[in-house]
Amino acid sequence: MLSEAIPMSQRRNTLTLLIAAAALVATGCQAPTSTATSGTEAAAPAGPPAFRPAEPAPTPTPTPIPAAAAEEAPNHKVEARFERDADGALRLIATVTPEAGYHVNTEPNFPWRLAIASDAPIAAGVMQGRADAVAIDENRAEFAVRAPDPGTAAEVNGTLRLGVCNDEGCVNVNAPVVWSVTAL
Repeated sequence: MLSEAIPMSQRRNTLTLLIAAAALVATGCQAPTSTATSGTEAAAPAGPPAFRPAEPAPTPTPTPIPAAAAEEAPNHKVEARFERDADGALRLIATVTPEAGYHVNTEPNFPWRLAIASDAPIAAGVMQGRADAVAIDENRAEFAVRAPDPGTAAEVNGTLRLGVCNDEGCVNVNAPVVWSVTAL
């Protein structure tokens, strides 16, 4: 019989190796493969993989609608108007109203920005951000800039960075804004 030909000490060593191999397989670890012979090289430690805490899930961001889809569907209206206050000052008002099926991007980190052209006859170079908005909700976004009345008719140019979204994603646009101020 074969077991009689193998000494008992070798059978125990073989059994120990088989048990150790089964334990490594069960825990998902691999035995070290280093064949280092010098004392300066160390074999990789055997054992379970190191514990790593779970990483927090990334914050979802709206997916932009492809440019072709954005051009096909009108999805916002930018209105530029002005009002005169009782003290004679002007308020240049820019309002975004999304079309049906869309809503204003109300994400707190969306960079809404109204910028008056640097060569405008009034309020030149004024910039307003989200914190300066009169209103930002799902139905509209509105900005207002106070400026002195120019006393004559004037055209004031600006740009409004806006975002409107639907179920598929968001469209972010730098829309031109033009106020045609009439004289009193």
